[in-house]
Amino acid sequence: MLSRGGFIYNDIDTKNAQFAAFEALTGSTPYDPYAALINTYVYISDSNFWLTASNLEYTAENITDPPVLKNFTNLPRTISTMRVSNLTDFTLELAGTPGTNRRQLFVTGTYGNSAELMGRIFDISNRTVQALNISQMTYSLSFQPLPTAITSKAASRGGNSLGLSEADGNLFNLLLTISWDSVADDARIEQHAKNLFQQSEDEAKKLGLYHKYLYLNYAASWQDPLSGYGDEQKAKLQDVSKKYDPKGVFQKQVSGGFKLFD
Repeated sequence: MLSRGGFIYNDIDTKNAQFAAFEALTGSTPYDPYAALINTYVYISDSNFWLTASNLEYTAENITDPPVLKNFTNLPRTISTMRVSNLTDFTLELAGTPGTNRRQLFVTGTYGNSAELMGRIFDISNRTVQALNISQMTYSLSFQPLPTAITSKAASRGGNSLGLSEADGNLFNLLLTISWDSVADDARIEQHAKNLFQQSEDEAKKLGLYHKYLYLNYAASWQDPLSGYGDEQKAKLQDVSKKYDPKGVFQKQVSGGFKLFD
């Protein structure tokens, strides 16, 4: 199946327009299920500048200029790879972004849909990232929509293990990704990330937009995504584990990852 997609790169001076466009897309009613977006802000340490890179897809066939994405596609751009192609092609392009074969940290958070909060998180990053002064470090903030169009789907099937529902409102997922080379920089980078997410959580709580859910695949080792599902959902998962894995093979003998009984 052919669809529309690719990357659009913009100057950082478009960030406020992009925050507003992100909020509008995530909160759109009805939400267009064919649209997908990763809205990323990248800091290049050696050049001391930010750029933006939005990964866009629209999977309905025969629509080359989807209205739902125009707030992004109409912005002045520096580079665009937007094209009509297949999902494999777009996936390979996304997988080819920098960061492989280097030291890398992922950290995540979940918040209510808000351009204002996105701006505050960016400003915290901008105030603090330069102090790291780490050569050849690549640093990015990626925002992804988590609208009620997604979280409402499980209700008719008995809910989901993540503890998410339509009652949570429109949310967004934040992923911080940092890539660097030297082990000597590990501790400073980790502390920066912890401080950033603590300050972001504080700002989200001020605005009434904090959410405890953490996307497990993006969580750092010190985060606790399973507890973010809620006590009831975690207890259900533990009961399933005891029933189908009574000897705890997956809890004790599988290395890495987050465990239900830690």
